[in-house]
Amino acid sequence: MRVVISIAVFLVIAGGVAFFSVPAIKEARRSKMIEAEIENLRTEAEKINSENNFLREKIEYLKSDHFKESVAKDRLNLRNKGEKVVVVQPNAEKEDNSKKTLGEETTTESFGDETEKPNYKKWWEIIMK
Repeated sequence: MRVVISIAVFLVIAGGVAFFSVPAIKEARRSKMIEAEIENLRTEAEKINSENNFLREKIEYLKSDHFKESVAKDRLNLRNKGEKVVVVQPNAEKEDNSKKTLGEETTTESFGDETEKPNYKKWWEIIMK
């Protein structure tokens, strides 16, 4: 009889613990989900703030005199007083290294085939001259 009473008391206590622990576990899970959502919203807010700061800086740059001057020079081909404009146009055709005049062959100075040399060698030759 004592064993039955012990088992009954144990089952009542276990039922009480289960009855109170199930809602507590659900609340803990819900709390973790809310905290994760809050963290996601914080990171999103930080991202939006950094984008806003970037856009503010860009707007300030676009309002600056330096930007206006560079647009006027690049797009409108304007210049400041005292500035000289230099236009560099690449050669459309490569000149021949040799020219013939009345049967005679004259050669112009040649620096070799520049397209075959790597850029660092070309710069090295320019610097060392």
